[in-house]
Amino acid sequence: MTKQKVIILGSTGSIGQSTLQVIAHLTDDFEVVGLAAGSRWKGLATQARYWKPKYVALTEASDRAELDAALPDGCSLLVGPDALTQLVEAADCDCVVSAV
Repeated sequence: MTKQKVIILGSTGSIGQSTLQVIAHLTDDFEVVGLAAGSRWKGLATQARYWKPKYVALTEASDRAELDAALPDGCSLLVGPDALTQLVEAADCDCVVSAV
């Protein structure tokens, strides 16, 4: 069975974190390919290091340098008010969970 590729918008909030907890129990079925947050760059960096998605998006541009330095290799950073749209358009995914 092919894994379903998932993007989670609002991954650092309560719904996003709960979604990631469910996916953690279903790693044979799902792959996280994108994570996004508004301004919680530290939480987003922690998630990115664990899940190693291809893309991470942050809408608050002022934290770009800190987040970029904290991301794992191979993870592309999208930043700015249209970062969520860019993420959904760039990532090859089967499902988008919008928890924003």
